[in-house]
Amino acid sequence: MGITWRLAVVLLVCGVTGCASPGWVERRYAAPYDAVFAKVAVECHKCDMTLQHSDPGAGLITLSAYRAVDMALTGSPMVVGDDVFVKVTREGPETTQVWITSKSPWQIGPDIGRTQRNAEELAKVLDRALTQAGGPNRTAPPPPAPAPVGKTP
Repeated sequence: MGITWRLAVVLLVCGVTGCASPGWVERRYAAPYDAVFAKVAVECHKCDMTLQHSDPGAGLITLSAYRAVDMALTGSPMVVGDDVFVKVTREGPETTQVWITSKSPWQIGPDIGRTQRNAEELAKVLDRALTQAGGPNRTAPPPPAPAPVGKTP
């Protein structure tokens, strides 16, 4: 089998498995929106993540997770870190919903669950710092934001 054929097989396997597309990890906390938003920025350091961007008005937080050993063992050719995205939404005055997902900008092929572990690790840290509210936790992506009043989609 020639080198061209082997390269084609490797590219096909990577193309079929693709870059990992993890699900969302969702939590509901019995705390006001501002408190939960601030807690994510503080607690992320406990799971080797750093704050990259924070937009309280939009409810979006971007973190960077960098664990070189985990990345090397799961096949990331460029160890630049994973992006962790957190969406915080207000469900009520004392109930806040948090959606967490993670993506790798340079992953080739499957990541063997690394990006999902990023989301689950952050959720575990937040679970220890905040009280969860009742109701089932879901793994579906967050619903789209409602259209502004007076605007039609």
